[in-house]
Amino acid sequence: MTSGTGNEIPPTPLFQRGAGQPLVSPPLKKGGQGGFTLIEVLVAVSIMAIGLGSILGGYRVLLDGYKKGLLLMEGVSFLEERMTDREIEIRGGAGTGGSPGGSEPPWIWSTEVKETGKDNWYEVRGEISREGKGGKITLFRYVRK
Repeated sequence: MTSGTGNEIPPTPLFQRGAGQPLVSPPLKKGGQGGFTLIEVLVAVSIMAIGLGSILGGYRVLLDGYKKGLLLMEGVSFLEERMTDREIEIRGGAGTGGSPGGSEPPWIWSTEVKETGKDNWYEVRGEISREGKGGKITLFRYVRK
């Protein structure tokens, strides 16, 4: 190949295409480098931390509610057993009065039987509370002798 034949392609730089258009896009920032600034990263991390904190806070409330529900079910089950004992006494002809109760940690409980005045029907009432905690659970049951 000899120079000056007119069949040669003139060399062009790689970053140019056609009439001076670059092949790669120009830098996004004036500093010459693309990416996120420190402020943008800190804002994103802060938003993620707030979101994660609210999710974990909701999870904690959910667990607290679950624990309270289990405790309530345990107390009601315990009281139901004591009331069933009283119901058996009534149907057997004994134990139609008085107010037995007791304390079996962590529960303080009492049951009471009252005549309703209607054809051998009795009201069995039970109350239970947790030691050192406020609030009571009260259950009623009507039993026929």
